[in-house]
Amino acid sequence: MQSIITLQKILKRYLGTSLSILLLAFSVNSGNAQTTLTTTFANNNGFSLVTFNFTNNNPSAVIITGIASVCGTSGAMPVAAYVKTSAINGSPGAISAANGWNQFATATITAVANTITSTPQTFFSGLSLAIPAGATYGIAVEAASLRYSTLAAGTFTSVGGGAVLTTGTNIGYAGAAAPAVPGNTPRGFIGSVTFMAAVPCTGTPAPGNTISTNSTGCAGTSFTLSPQNNTSGTGVTYQYQSSVTGTAGTFTNIPGATASTYSGTVTATMFYQVLVTCGGVTTA
Repeated sequence: MQSIITLQKILKRYLGTSLSILLLAFSVNSGNAQTTLTTTFANNNGFSLVTFNFTNNNPSAVIITGIASVCGTSGAMPVAAYVKTSAINGSPGAISAANGWNQFATATITAVANTITSTPQTFFSGLSLAIPAGATYGIAVEAASLRYSTLAAGTFTSVGGGAVLTTGTNIGYAGAAAPAVPGNTPRGFIGSVTFMAAVPCTGTPAPGNTISTNSTGCAGTSFTLSPQNNTSGTGVTYQYQSSVTGTAGTFTNIPGATASTYSGTVTATMFYQVLVTCGGVTTA
């Protein structure tokens, strides 16, 4: 059982009280059958968020396992990534769950300031975002001081491993952090996306604690929950649950909360946990 913010398996959080929450390249690492698509756009602009499309042209699903990008300042840096299960074709609108965008990765990295080169640093590793065969997903990468590129009009693609990373006109938008609407365009993502062929998940899931992006808990504030540990492979399912007491047997399913993350708004004292299922084995 997990709460919004937890140090052990359970830690109560009083929510709603005063305690308050075309220059692109690719490389293939044959040792682990992963492909990395890396952009090399000029590092000439920056704010907090940039978007691009990722298309899987393989006959089966692939899994995005890592993302790297560039920061403009050094030090502890919150980073996040969002996905929409359709292609960006014009303004992506608000980067919010209400608009079809769901956060699939969050971390705090030790950023290295870089306002000159396109050499990226790792933002996320060990991800398990599955992209179905033939699908194009919109992706948004966010950092408090993100660097990207101002592009000329046109479409810019990188092809490798049966996938395509696309940005440019009507695709590459940049701006303030989510849930803002990025309106600066065309902008190019500086960094890389690593992916591999999807294989079925095996073994017993070990999601760990349920982590929240909200460290306060004030009524009316938003939060996003995610498992502490990723479960790799295809066939992984999620079900977020809530309880007003946090005791065993009192958790009930949150309707529709079946993505790898869950976003909501603080309204009352509540405990949360996520059930992760792999190969018929479910773990909270």
